[in-house]
Amino acid sequence: MIRLKAKNGRNSEPELKKELLEQLLDEYANSPDPIVRQEVVTATVTIVASSQENGTGDLSLSKGFDLVKYAAMRDDDPFVRREACRVIANWQKPESAVVLRHVVRNDKDKDVQLQATQSLAAFDDRDTRETLGSLLDHRQPALRYEAMQSLKVCTKQDFGNDVHRWKQYLGGEIPTPVRAPTLAERFRIGQLPMIH
Repeated sequence: MIRLKAKNGRNSEPELKKELLEQLLDEYANSPDPIVRQEVVTATVTIVASSQENGTGDLSLSKGFDLVKYAAMRDDDPFVRREACRVIANWQKPESAVVLRHVVRNDKDKDVQLQATQSLAAFDDRDTRETLGSLLDHRQPALRYEAMQSLKVCTKQDFGNDVHRWKQYLGGEIPTPVRAPTLAERFRIGQLPMIH
């Protein structure tokens, strides 16, 4: 039923979109089921994003963004928060990045933090770079890795998984070039075939 509302709302008139959005907001507020809340979050983004694409977005649709923002930061269920972090990146607005940075710094669930880190790849601003850069020293390898992956996308630079080079770049330095392996090193690690 929720997916049908999203599908119907995607190509409908602004007044119907507002009505469907109000229904979704009520369903989110009154549902104890996290699967329903997760679906509501996804459907809300579908309706609001289509309004923005068509140029029909207005203040009444900002309620949809507020719902997703609330779900990302405060829903009791980590699966709902994770889905909200995934879809909020569809809104290319500064408030989306603010929400994601907040989640990265404050959520206790590592999977939610990982999703927020992945979603930050859609934003390239100083605060996002600082947040991703702070994760380069995180004790959890998965967050360090995702931070580097997001930095690759948002900065359009590629320093691989070299934390030191990423820190140099984010600090305004020119990263040291990677030394190419010598012929002997390439032979030792099996990059060159043995000649018989």
